[in-house]
This record gives sequence, C-alpha cells and structure tokens, in this order.
Amino acid sequence: MASEELKNRAESLVANAHGTEIESHDLFTLADDSSSLVDIIKNKTTKNSGSSAPRRGFLADQPIIDYFDQGEQPHYLIYNEGIGVSIDNSIKKSDIERRNQNTMWVTDEGIHFAIGRSDGDFHKFVPFHTLENIEKDGDSLTSMKPYTFIFYTEEGDNIEFSADSGLDKKEAFDFIDQQIGKSSSPKDDVSTRSSTTTRKKSVQSGEGTSGTELFILQEVDEHEFEHIVSKVWEQQGWETEVTDKSGDRGIDIKAEKEDPFQQLQYIQAKRYSASNKVGSSEIQRYAGLHAREETVDAVVVVTTSEFTAEAEKVAKNRNVKIIDGTQLVEMIDEYDIEI
Repeated sequence: MASEELKNRAESLVANAHGTEIESHDLFTLADDSSSLVDIIKNKTTKNSGSSAPRRGFLADQPIIDYFDQGEQPHYLIYNEGIGVSIDNSIKKSDIERRNQNTMWVTDEGIHFAIGRSDGDFHKFVPFHTLENIEKDGDSLTSMKPYTFIFYTEEGDNIEFSADSGLDKKEAFDFIDQQIGKSSSPKDDVSTRSSTTTRKKSVQSGEGTSGTELFILQEVDEHEFEHIVSKVWEQQGWETEVTDKSGDRGIDIKAEKEDPFQQLQYIQAKRYSASNKVGSSEIQRYAGLHAREETVDAVVVVTTSEFTAEAEKVAKNRNVKIIDGTQLVEMIDEYDIEI
C-alpha cells in the first residue's frame, strides 16, 4: 500500500504535467477499477486490460516515480509497442507480453527511457544539458514510418525512440528542443563572460571571497575545468589523464596511484551553474561504471554546484564519492592552484 505522501506526490505530478497523455486519466484506466496515471506511477503490479497505453506495472523492479528526483516534474509520456529504444544501434525493448512496455518520460530535467523486462528493467536518464541536438523522422499520420525522436548526446551517443500514434509527440519534441536550447546557451558563451586576466588569479591571492571564486569556476570552459580538477588530483600524488569522452564511455578523468598500493579512480567533472544541481539519476549512471569495471577502486563526481538530497543518498548507498563546489574551492585553495 502506497503511503499518503507518495499518493500526494503522484497526484501532484499528474496535475502539473503538460501533456494530455499524463493529464487524461481515462486513457490509463484499468478494466477492473478506476486507476489512473497516479496508480501507474506508484504501483508495480497489474491486471491485463484492453488499453493500448502503458498500465500499472510496466516496470517490474521499481515504480517510475522512484527514478524521478524530488522536485522533478514529468510533462510528457511517449510509448511504443515492440520497438523499444535504440542506443547506438543497440536495441532495448520489453519482452513482457503486454502492450507498450517501452516508455519515454520527458521531465523538466531530461528524458527517462524506462522499459519493463522479465530479466530486470532497463532505465537510462539523459539530462538536457548533455544533449547536443534533437531531430525527428517519419510521421505516423502521413507515412508508414512511425514518428521517431533522434537524440545526439555530447558523449557521441545516438538515441532513437519511436512514438505510437495519438500521442503528444510534436508537443514533446518542441518542449525538448526548447530545453536543449536553454541548457546549451549558458555553455556557449561562458568564455566570453569572464576575462582571462580575471580567471588567472590564484585562490590564495585573497582577491574576493570563496563565493566569487566559485562563480569563476562555474564560468570556465568545460575542458579547462576538467584540467583544473585533474591538477587537484595531481597535487595529491595521482597520475591523471583527461580523456576523450567518445572513447572512454563518458569518463572525464582517469586517476592512478601506486603508493601505498595500486589504485584507479574514474572522475566525472561537472561544471554546472549554481542553480543546476547534480541529480540522483546521474549518480546512478556513474555508479554503474564502478560496477562494470572491476579494476576501478572508486568513482568520484566533482561539481561546481551542489547535489540534490536524493543524489547524496544514492551516492552513499552506491559508494560514489561526491565533491561539491564549496569543497572543491577549499581543495584548490589548499594546493594553490590557479584558475
């Protein structure tokens, strides 16, 4: 039985969604009761119904609401039957004998691909700020090819998701395109907003406060920020390599150390604005690097911003080390590194 708090949260998500698929409760009503999207979001079991839309329990491991950060608002739900999602030509789709277990949830923070499978659900979160572009192909109303979302990420991934007819696909596309524009605009001009002479001062110089220094870090070029983080590790006795993301699964920095024993760390450097906190979905994603790579001793996420409460909880549970902007400034101060 879901708690009253969870029910209230689910009802709030439904009430504040943009798309008609999320607002139209009748579209998700089961044959045996008056369940709506609230039940889809918070439950994991279902009885078969004649609806072509996803029903309660399209995920087997955990409800979709568990993948949303506190405060994250879903706006559009897109789904398909038997197609799934293609990530660099690798297909992930449901093997459950119910229709439309392949879903794409568009929130105000990014896109969740969630697919129910008997051998363990598939989930991938793609934040808007990691997307370089979005395109569309096909139109189920005018051609045999379904309307397909095509995403291009900064890491070089190509993600495709086809939409069944009758969905808010065009509205969702426009919303995603707008959010990508908002996310990319600050990154495009960060180098023009701070002069070289201002950014080359040392934190130890005493010019300004820690808040001012953190602001400077938030405005440096992303590649330059990775090198600053790399220098922090080098000052602690690590040998570092700033990687080519396209060839290293999105890893920003590899750090190795032999004293007092052989160690390897993967470091993710997130140069975010103060208002853009690192969410739990990103921590979950990076935790997977640790799980897949036996030689990796630790995964570290460093940001110029902060971590959400959920992100901190996931980091603790998944053994991911996290360093926020204030802690990073202290480390730069300690080692007298120029920015």
